[in-house]
Amino acid sequence: GLDELSSFKELTLYPNPVASELNVKFTTEMNQDVSINIYDISGKSAQKQLIKAIEGSNLVLLNVENLSKGLYFVNISSGESSETLQFVVK
Repeated sequence: GLDELSSFKELTLYPNPVASELNVKFTTEMNQDVSINIYDISGKSAQKQLIKAIEGSNLVLLNVENLSKGLYFVNISSGESSETLQFVVK
């Protein structure tokens, strides 16, 4: 059989579009470190961060004010879980 890749459940980005600070909200607590990679529309890496797990926390704030206006993709991964979402910088 094939095992389905696990992914984050109910991962939310807001506000979208964003001007300076993007909130990444998980439905459960972050119990592992999280790697966050932001790519522009051409696939070029625009920003990378490693967020340390914080007990009781389910929210990460990303400063995106240094990004130019446009469409971006954010890949969030931890362990075997990975999710890619899109957002717009206004």
